[in-house]
Amino acid sequence: MTCITTKTSGRMLNSAARVARAAVLAVAANVACGGASAQPAAENITPQKPVSDLSLELNIPAMRLDLRRGRDLVRSYTVAVGMRAYITPVGTFSLYEITWNPWWYPPASPWARKEKITPPGPSNPMGKVKLHIGGALYLHATPFEASMGRAASHACVRMRSADAVSLARLVQHATGARIADAEVDSLIARWNDTRVVDLPAVVRASFVYHLAEVRNDSLLLHPDVYRRRTGSAEAEALRVLAAAAFDTTRVNRAILKQLLQKTRSEHAGARVDRIIGGAPAAARTR
Repeated sequence: MTCITTKTSGRMLNSAARVARAAVLAVAANVACGGASAQPAAENITPQKPVSDLSLELNIPAMRLDLRRGRDLVRSYTVAVGMRAYITPVGTFSLYEITWNPWWYPPASPWARKEKITPPGPSNPMGKVKLHIGGALYLHATPFEASMGRAASHACVRMRSADAVSLARLVQHATGARIADAEVDSLIARWNDTRVVDLPAVVRASFVYHLAEVRNDSLLLHPDVYRRRTGSAEAEALRVLAAAAFDTTRVNRAILKQLLQKTRSEHAGARVDRIIGGAPAAARTR
């Protein structure tokens, strides 16, 4: 249970403009999550703001969210993405708002017809904090931490509670958000207050669908959770190796096929120097 409206406690929405904006997004969320093949609206309703040097990249098949500062990797998080009936969309989004202790309002969708409005608390599907990516799409904490590494949500991206809290804190600091550490500590310790934090700078987020990738001189292969592969898995792995400047004429096809067989049900990977017949990882074409 992940896709939601953006309503929060009335006490926190002090301006008519904010109420109107929340209502628009609530409608978008309900429409987006209303059908068996629905997905969140991909458009951003983003104010004109500076762009932070932080960025996020979600590789959907890898179930991995990377946080970067410039080109440097700050941290990677294992996440849960949308199930096949409620896919997490590919696209470029902007993180511009964080809500601590959010309320959850069931969308007008068949899967949620028996659900009830849930106030902040341990049983809230959004957990301690949600990070608004755009339209009806969120990164958020979840009480269902056993779903990490799986396609299990209704399109939004679930994070372990500690990871979501850590990411929210880091983003607030990096963008200069006007909220004191002591207030965040209080929000984390208690459930009775909802706090919406408007970020002074947006954090760009890219959601991609890469079934094969070279990372730290290793070839990583991932299950095709949304059945989007075109062409052969082997050809895709070779293409990715070539794009990373490795000499694909030296690839040990037997080892590569073993890895590819594993990806029917799980993630697989091996160092490139093992795949290229024992050649050092430095054996690149350029």
